[in-house]
Amino acid sequence: MTRAWLVTASLLLVACGDTTDTMMMMPPTPGTATEVLALEWSAGDSLGLVLLDRQTKNPATLRTDDVSCSLTQQVGTALESGGVVVTDREGPCFVTEEVGFDLTGRESTIAPACAGLLSVRYGDVARTVNLCDGPVHAPPANVDCDVAQSASLSVQSGNEEDNDVVPSIDVTVPPAERPTVMSPVPQGEGNALWPDSALLVGWGGVGAEAIEIIVSARTGGATLRCHVPDTGSFTIPERLVAPYRAAPAYLEVRRIEQATSNASADFRVSTRTNDVIWLNLRGG
Repeated sequence: MTRAWLVTASLLLVACGDTTDTMMMMPPTPGTATEVLALEWSAGDSLGLVLLDRQTKNPATLRTDDVSCSLTQQVGTALESGGVVVTDREGPCFVTEEVGFDLTGRESTIAPACAGLLSVRYGDVARTVNLCDGPVHAPPANVDCDVAQSASLSVQSGNEEDNDVVPSIDVTVPPAERPTVMSPVPQGEGNALWPDSALLVGWGGVGAEAIEIIVSARTGGATLRCHVPDTGSFTIPERLVAPYRAAPAYLEVRRIEQATSNASADFRVSTRTNDVIWLNLRGG
């Protein structure tokens, strides 16, 4: 099946083994929100992700000349029930202190698992990755943004082996297109004013697997995140926005393309890209 790479390349849980069956990568139901990693899991669940991530603008500086692109490949099995620590929630939005959604920092609760040998391709780059004995919490690897920005990601694996947590795969995920922030209306180079009324977030383009919206004070602290369908706009619940209105903040919109596994393991292959604006105080 197609739609299985570029950003959140769930390459992770791919398998190597003896079966000749191909692991089915099922795209999410159209209009449903998707994360690059499950937000919750139970003891014994196998989790994996391969994420090709392109940051087109730095949230801390708004600079476009220091963009970064990375490839994350991780796989593991949960030793206990867990997930992203959430302090408040309403609808598709929640507040968390966690910086990113991957297996990094979860060494005590996520054990290594085997996904076998994978062939990973994007643009003119091809590599073979062994996700069997490597570290489950391997950090993202930097990749060439000129190559990553418009390339689909393809992932293939051979037959599964005894320790593999997922069967064979052969999938491709298209590149995520940049979701240009259009509301609140930018005033100059990526700056906008905090609206007096509801925070309506609007962006260019529609139809990807999902959109992730992030609101955070520029000085740091808890982050408000919403995972919503890619319909072009979303109004964030005011109750969750209110704590951020008293200070300058940044608003980031990330577009996600993804394919997910229908196997026993939660295996996700994704691509992701972003746009960012700053929200400034009126009269400040």
